[in-house]
Amino acid sequence: MLHTQSGEAFQTDRPIEYEEQGKSFTATELVAAGFGVCLATTLEPLFERLGVDISKVTIFNARQLIQDHPRKILRIASEIHLPVPIDDDAQRRIMRAAATCPVARSLHPDIAVDIRIVAGINKPAGSIE
Repeated sequence: MLHTQSGEAFQTDRPIEYEEQGKSFTATELVAAGFGVCLATTLEPLFERLGVDISKVTIFNARQLIQDHPRKILRIASEIHLPVPIDDDAQRRIMRAAATCPVARSLHPDIAVDIRIVAGINKPAGSIE
């Protein structure tokens, strides 16, 4: 895949569910990653108003595929890790703003989108359920 404006490129691969080796990102992983990037850019102004240091925010994304044919994304799960505790009002504001992300609005309604906020804990990268 080539980004023509910047000249940046990266390789993609078929998913291991198709008996590939998982050597690179798959198209469905890129959909989940695009959702995460959209969350980050959509939420950045709100984080600034809440006094949350955006450089310390981490968003983890995973996608789950339907194994039947035709294969497609069943679910995208996102965890937003914030470095500071937040109150219930801030959490509601974040969830409301997250729903305005253009990628979220573009996903098919059959795709479940689960967003979880983990506040006040800096957690290393890992998998989400």
